[in-house]
Amino acid sequence: MRNVLLTFKQGAGTLGEFQCHVSEARVQVTPGETVSVKTLCANGSFSSAGTPEYALVLTGIQDWDTTVGSEGLAAYLWANEGKVLDVVLNVYGETATKTASTPAMTGQVTAIPGDYGGEIGTYAELSVELPFLAKPTLAVA
Repeated sequence: MRNVLLTFKQGAGTLGEFQCHVSEARVQVTPGETVSVKTLCANGSFSSAGTPEYALVLTGIQDWDTTVGSEGLAAYLWANEGKVLDVVLNVYGETATKTASTPAMTGQVTAIPGDYGGEIGTYAELSVELPFLAKPTLAVA
């Protein structure tokens, strides 16, 4: 990926763009647990896969600027902790049109603050997994 579009919006609030604040942005799918039952007949094995979980995984800089219109991702997540955010992630670029070959992921996540601080001699980064409320949508239009 060279550049992405990453936006958050809380309710009727202002749309915030945060692609310049992250070095990693991805939708992570964690498979649900498989449950198996064996019975006492020859073909008596039954399995069922659990429901997958979805999360928006972000790694980026700890920008704590609270200026409206240029606020940092760290400050935004801190201020909106626990709130439901509408999210759009398009890994095909900031200006990419959503099509079948360049889709975006859209959905709703719960805001969780990222890290504060870090190790000596390194840039202060945040790393956070924001859980989706439901399976995200592959947006093509």
